[in-house]
Amino acid sequence: PRKKERDEDPPIIRSTFPPKDTSIGAHQTFGALVSDNGTGVKKVCLQFKDHQRGRSACFKLQNVGVGSGDDGGSSAARNVRGGRKKSNVNAEEQTSDIWQLSFEGFAPYAGTSWQYRIKTVDGARNKRSTKWRTFMIDERAASSVKGGANGSNGSGGRGDGGGGGSAATEAPQRTVHMLTEEVTDKDWSRGGIVQSSTGRILFFFDGNPYVCTGTVLQSAPSDRTIILTAGHCAYQYRDGRIGGRFAEHALFIPNQVDTRGDKSNEICDDDPLGCWVPAFAVVDYEWTTQGFPHSVPWDYAYYVIRNDPSVHQGGFIHEGQPELSKILEEIVEPLPIDFEWTLAENDDAPGEFTHGLGYSFNRDPAFRYCATSMTTKFGIDTYENLWLESCEMTGGSSGGPWMTHVDSEGRGTVVSVNSWGYATSPGMGGPNFATASGSHARCLYERARDAVFEDVVGRGIVVDDCP
Repeated sequence: PRKKERDEDPPIIRSTFPPKDTSIGAHQTFGALVSDNGTGVKKVCLQFKDHQRGRSACFKLQNVGVGSGDDGGSSAARNVRGGRKKSNVNAEEQTSDIWQLSFEGFAPYAGTSWQYRIKTVDGARNKRSTKWRTFMIDERAASSVKGGANGSNGSGGRGDGGGGGSAATEAPQRTVHMLTEEVTDKDWSRGGIVQSSTGRILFFFDGNPYVCTGTVLQSAPSDRTIILTAGHCAYQYRDGRIGGRFAEHALFIPNQVDTRGDKSNEICDDDPLGCWVPAFAVVDYEWTTQGFPHSVPWDYAYYVIRNDPSVHQGGFIHEGQPELSKILEEIVEPLPIDFEWTLAENDDAPGEFTHGLGYSFNRDPAFRYCATSMTTKFGIDTYENLWLESCEMTGGSSGGPWMTHVDSEGRGTVVSVNSWGYATSPGMGGPNFATASGSHARCLYERARDAVFEDVVGRGIVVDDCP
């Protein structure tokens, strides 16, 4: 018999509503036209980002049958801060490409700018998401509805995508700019994407806690979330017959800067989003066979977290909003990583402007950063490290991301991690991730992405066959 081909194509999102930069009223229907040519659409959900950059749960949209006479929204009205919700139908019961849900309760947020995005999954667990789409909550339309967040007119709009009772108008554009200020060591005060996607890694050897930093990366399969960090944050090199070892266990704590505690700890409900427990780590063989400083070319690693609620312990936000997702990549926005990025060689101009970020232990639990033009430095005679000359962050920031093109919303591209520095002078070194330069960073990422959970023996994978 012929082997059945695996469905590797994600769902197709043909359009979303309301359109980008629309002004809405106190209630509005949101949705999308979604189809899948393989195993069928399993789930479509919608996530909001409010005017303070806070993210909602991802609300399941309903599949609306064509010609059924259903008004498509009134029975499924959802308050933006609580209330009723109806789950979508099963994939095999899908009767059209229209997925939608009506929301009410926007009136208290009149005059603010929000965003939404659509996330989809098919029967083979392939995923596709839209980019964030901005909408404005119109002051006049919202203020005309009495009754506060629930609204006395809470019908939730109609299922044709119009909803809201307000004509579509141009909304003010969000002001986003690139960050170019030189910084040696300072609290990151902008919040945004990088603050939620970067977190404290608390890991243990012989029962003793150690601290590092890690970052949630884009493009992981639907069954896992991949965290980038430094090699020494996952595996301890030891010379002689004893041999090295992976951390006994670890916790990833995103956005720890907003903790209710006064320092890093294992009390997950001290932190806004709580903690996630990695299943295993991935390091390079060369990292396990050489001590510092000869191991610095391979000072990168990945922690892999199952996308399973059982590996999460909720934080204080979940206490008030238990419907929030417990899947890490659904509650933060993963950051892109570029394995082909190289530092341009030009002796007459400064290198690319770069932000290094992390949770320095001497400032625990503050989220710190430095920003300067990147150069290079031979920390050892045989390896040219990437180098941030003026950076003064300290231990604990190890594994935190180096990002280029960082904007005022905390977006950027990861190109390296905090690796090492001098005890008595400024400067931070980072490994070169470029595959063309001989790095194994992409190879290790692919192993973290493709490894079968049940096949991993012990606490991690040592990769010894990268080309």
